Amino acid sequence: MKRLFNIFNLFFIALIIFAGCKKGEEDPNFSFRTRKDRLTGDWILTRGFISSTNKNSTVNTTYSNSKYITTSSQNPELIIEGNYSRTLSINKEGNFIDETYKDDQFLKMQGEWTFLSGNKSDDLKNKEAVLFKITSQFNSFGNILNQYEGDKRPLITVRLKNLSNTEIVWTSNGTMDDQVTESELTWKLR
Repeated sequence: MKRLFNIFNLFFIALIIFAGCKKGEEDPNFSFRTRKDRLTGDWILTRGFISSTNKNSTVNTTYSNSKYITTSSQNPELIIEGNYSRTLSINKEGNFIDETYKDDQFLKMQGEWTFLSGNKSDDLKNKEAVLFKITSQFNSFGNILNQYEGDKRPLITVRLKNLSNTEIVWTSNGTMDDQVTESELTWKLR
């Protein structure tokens, strides 16, 4: 009986220690898989929003299952609705492919990814954020839109709000050329 009690105490102490390792605000309390193992895989976008604001207007796009709706503050009567599919493949070697089908248009981005280190001034824990470095973009016609190298590669930083075995929720905020963009996207494992 004493041995069983000691095993229970050891398990309880381990649980408390591992619960303190949670990174994202909605991460699972405990996982046997590493963050890298949970991030890598083939994902499909199931819901989310992207909001872009410049000095003239704000454009909001919401995604739910396979539908999207886009509105603009510059022309509130104009509402664009349609079908979309977005997939994201992330491998352990540090590469990714992001494919978006929106109505009859197609965009493919590929590149490299890495976890970011913790940063106290940004209130960022180690491996709480991911940096995506885009190396190339392709359009609906298979044409290469852009090839990037070195410092010219576009960078996308996302903060992992939830990283579980079957779901990723991330947020992103950024500014480029007087345009402020924020988003929250939810991905499910395919």
